[in-house]
Amino acid sequence: MCVPYINFKKTQFFLIVIFLFCSIRIANAQFQEDIMKRIDENNKKKALENAKKQTPPPINKEEGKVNEEEKKEEKKNIPLDTKTPQNDIKTKKEESKANPTIDPALVFDPASLGKPNTMGGSASGEKGSKEKEPKLEENQPLIDTASFKQRATYVKKRDMLNFGEKGDYENLSHKNAHTKKHTLSPKNIVFGWHPYWAKEAYKSYNFSLLSIVTYFAYEVEPNTGDYTTIHDWETTGLIKEAHAHKTKVLLSVACFSEKNISTFLSNPSAQSNLINKVILLVKNRKGDGVHLDFEGLPAKYKSDFANFVIDFNGKLKAQIKGAILSMSLPAIDFDNAYDLRQLEKHVNYFVINGYEFYGANTKLAGPVSLTKGGGNWWNHGLDKSIDEYIAFGVKPEKILLGVSYYGAVWITKGLEVPSEARKFVKYMPYKNIRDEMGAASAGEDASSMTNFFAYRDNNDNYRQIWYEDSLSLAKKYDFVISKKIGGVGIWALGYDHGYPQLWQVLAAKFAPQAPTKALNPAQAMGMFSRFMQGIKRFAANPTISLRSPGLFFPLLGVFFVSALAFYYLIQRYSCQFKRTTTLVLQGGLFVILLLLACLFFIGFQLFSFNIAMMIALSFVLGVLTFVMLTRRWLIEKELP
Repeated sequence: MCVPYINFKKTQFFLIVIFLFCSIRIANAQFQEDIMKRIDENNKKKALENAKKQTPPPINKEEGKVNEEEKKEEKKNIPLDTKTPQNDIKTKKEESKANPTIDPALVFDPASLGKPNTMGGSASGEKGSKEKEPKLEENQPLIDTASFKQRATYVKKRDMLNFGEKGDYENLSHKNAHTKKHTLSPKNIVFGWHPYWAKEAYKSYNFSLLSIVTYFAYEVEPNTGDYTTIHDWETTGLIKEAHAHKTKVLLSVACFSEKNISTFLSNPSAQSNLINKVILLVKNRKGDGVHLDFEGLPAKYKSDFANFVIDFNGKLKAQIKGAILSMSLPAIDFDNAYDLRQLEKHVNYFVINGYEFYGANTKLAGPVSLTKGGGNWWNHGLDKSIDEYIAFGVKPEKILLGVSYYGAVWITKGLEVPSEARKFVKYMPYKNIRDEMGAASAGEDASSMTNFFAYRDNNDNYRQIWYEDSLSLAKKYDFVISKKIGGVGIWALGYDHGYPQLWQVLAAKFAPQAPTKALNPAQAMGMFSRFMQGIKRFAANPTISLRSPGLFFPLLGVFFVSALAFYYLIQRYSCQFKRTTTLVLQGGLFVILLLLACLFFIGFQLFSFNIAMMIALSFVLGVLTFVMLTRRWLIEKELP
């Protein structure tokens, strides 16, 4: 005859199992909390140790200042930062290897601004003299309006950049590209021009960081509205590549100079012809819209231009579902030529051409892009431009700030900032500037948020290059974010080909990784790892381990698994065991269950009894329970 395998109902057992499972979960949480407490304590200790090591040098009570010798030692130990003006010059050997065309001894140290020139003369270029720094004349206008309009108009012409004529984009290598995929923030738009002369540079573009690419350009014949050329629009692989990454593609319609725009806007038939042809070209290539690049708009054609844009928008969106219409705005609308309150209703994005403050026809060498005016520069910067356009009725989310991926080079009277321009040399794309500079580092002009590189060339001429790099652009992007406008526009994509840093800063500012909940060290470990760690610590020093409630987790796990194993054996094989074996299994099961309960209470320190006494008591209770529940069978004799 079989002996009953247990004397309580299944439901009671399952309730106990649930209770034990919850206990283990709580103990696990406590275990993690203990680990974090220990980590915090260790961090505090380290912080205190570091604080002691970094105590300031002793103050000389008699003189009331820091010991000069220690000050000198501190300066010696300052690490070189290649991006700070104080440490912009490397050794002659390093620079000669990196850039053989520039004599490292002739490179200007931005840290020496306002100081005598160490190259045998003053910073102004007159050897042995102490010429004063050039300053703006008191009666000088805020901006040299006429020359500003001129250079803002022709800077987008290929010949002004001396670009493409020497095969800059022939047989491009696409090895050194930023290929990591990103997700742009929905709050910002990244808009970029692809100039036709950049050819297949688009194969290195990171389209995951571009919301819109506009192909430059449909060049307008102002008398008829036809194009003088559309370059490779009908064959370029840019559109397919961009669409594969869900980037929108627009066709840029370019009409520059007051004369051409006046001729075009005076002819309604030319306007109608242009609208129809552009829409057809966009539809045939499955483009996503049009960008209007009309630069040099005369004020007297304010209404005519507004009517043209309204007409264009209506026809474009009637024929292409979800089409985008964007347009360029000058950095400063001197003549109030744009009827922004009307245009705002019909244009998706306004791209401010935020460059050419200083360039081909300025008297000073200075920042191509001026973020904040004043000081050494004109009083009107991009901060005021944005505020004015918003005041004129443009919604902030529709404004994109154009940034330059190119720089300007001057021959100057000196190396100081600002310096008078003797001659404007040329514009240079970012990649060419980096190639020419090599490992040499640049200074930073804080107000304009622009970099400059000043040096003396092999012909003993002083030169300055003003340009943007990843650090200056990072500050401009922060400026865009702080102004809460729509995003940025880039003139032009491909100008950084071969240098991935400008893509990386775009990613950092406009495609931040989604915040993830940081795992503490306890969570980072798997359950098995935590279990084994707890067992090892307990085995190494049981007394110390038992004082930490979280360490009961592995013990609870052991006892819980053992209880389940005993229960399975009794339930499944009790009829096949001898009565003595069954009684031992039953007793062992109850002892384990009681140990689990005791460990749970000890772990949460609900009792103040000695731990050893509690464990001993649990064994006693287990034996008594075993005797009480099995005495009926203990006094019986085993049947034959």
